[in-house]
Amino acid sequence: RKDGKGVVPAIEVLAATPAVRNIVRKANTPELYTVIEMGGQHGMQKMDSSLKELYDNNLISLQDALNKASNREQLEKVLKPSVM
Repeated sequence: RKDGKGVVPAIEVLAATPAVRNIVRKANTPELYTVIEMGGQHGMQKMDSSLKELYDNNLISLQDALNKASNREQLEKVLKPSVM
């Protein structure tokens, strides 16, 4: 936490949809990130989306968000307008 009062979880959510099961069955796990990105209607969420939400709610610092990002460069681009 930015305020130093404990910790706050940043989470990535993957739901066991038929598409996810198929990817796992075929051992093609790199495709999972695309499925997570497109699976919002199933409650899926990427880690970087969680980090952005925590940063936007002033719960974590910019540096903490970027240090924990799956794709630092992409998250930096998304957060940059918030910083300015």
